Amino acid sequence: MIDTATNASTGTVSGFTGNIAWQVAFSPDGTKAYVASYNNIVSVIDTTTNTQTGTVSGYTGGRPYSVAFSPDGTKAYVGSQLNNSIAVIDTATNTQTGTIGGRTGTDSSNIAFSPDGTKAYVSSSGDGTIAVIDTATNTQTGTVTGYTQGVGYASLAFTPDDSTVYASCRNGTVSVIDVAQQKQTGTIANYTGVSPDSVAITPDGTKAYVANVDTGTVSVIAVKAIAPTINAINPGSGPTTGGTAVTITGTALTDTTQVDFGGIPGANLTVNPAGTSLTVTTPAHTAGPVSVVVLNPGGDTTSTNGFTYVAAPVTVTFNTQGGSAVAPESVTPGQKATKPTDPTRAGSTFDGWFTAATSGSAWDFNTPVTADTTLYAHWMAVSTPAPAPSPSTGTPATGNPSTPTGTLAHTGSQFPLWVLWVAAGTILLGGALLSLRQLRSNTHK
Repeated sequence: MIDTATNASTGTVSGFTGNIAWQVAFSPDGTKAYVASYNNIVSVIDTTTNTQTGTVSGYTGGRPYSVAFSPDGTKAYVGSQLNNSIAVIDTATNTQTGTIGGRTGTDSSNIAFSPDGTKAYVSSSGDGTIAVIDTATNTQTGTVTGYTQGVGYASLAFTPDDSTVYASCRNGTVSVIDVAQQKQTGTIANYTGVSPDSVAITPDGTKAYVANVDTGTVSVIAVKAIAPTINAINPGSGPTTGGTAVTITGTALTDTTQVDFGGIPGANLTVNPAGTSLTVTTPAHTAGPVSVVVLNPGGDTTSTNGFTYVAAPVTVTFNTQGGSAVAPESVTPGQKATKPTDPTRAGSTFDGWFTAATSGSAWDFNTPVTADTTLYAHWMAVSTPAPAPSPSTGTPATGNPSTPTGTLAHTGSQFPLWVLWVAAGTILLGGALLSLRQLRSNTHK
């Protein structure tokens, strides 16, 4: 067992009963592995415990050599080194349920499923052929035409886009097969490895690695570029000022040269070695959704409205002009501010929010806010009425000297006595004259 994080051996599978293990294949979900062994068994390995839990039941092939899981993980094919039989295994029960019909060829040295799971290729070292299997019917439907590598073991690998198969043959060549035509279209030029034994293609489909038996080397082949895919963009939004670090995940991103946001190139582009993710910094752009375009030699890929630029929020400030405090509001440009609770101020009545400290226009809270805004509280003074006079004292109300009084204010000066006598005499004389007039009036009647 190899720890892929440290590339170090960490142990062996417990309870393994195989003798001379040939090929191993993992299920797509990674929970189990099948191992084909020389002693005519196919071991079932639990990858969580690294323990053999049993063997495939009912296996009828001879000396199992090659093994492969279908992409959906529901079945596996096991090929024989002694004959051309290919066992069909139900992976849910780890049981052989049948064999591939219509087989030609002398043996089944290597098996590879297409990425879409509709077909499988099987190489035969004894007669140098490559069979094509229909996985829906588990039947051989033909062979690859034009395959010229002749007798010898050949390893097979599909590109992720299902367009091409690479076949490495120990006679010293690596063939290129067009899947749509089921035909060899050429070989890798200037190949320097000796006895290429096995081939594997990177997940993004940009490179192939070939192990060479006789020289103990690994050759690297530049596979034809394929268009990248975009699976996710995270985060999906950022400010109009730019500067957001965005991660794009997908496939075949390795050779990406540029990422555009609304037609403007991003900055600081980096791509992980596997070609499954990249990071890029967004440029500045006006608010709104924009398309994200990944530029790549294999073809440009677009995520329509894949990123949204969001305008920075604006602030509405409330100046209460001496009243109780009102907190400012942060508002998305184009949205409306929320009317706050009316402030209070001693001796004043709140008259509303206005656009200026004095005068100005009353603010309508249905108005969209597009920039930082300050609103001012306007106030009306409260009128306090004068207190009513006291009936018991007759004291004049403060500030109203015309109010009648009940008594004369005492100033502290002597009042002249002769004035009183003159007044009294005047009153008596007036009364006498009135009586005399009344008497004359009665006499003349």
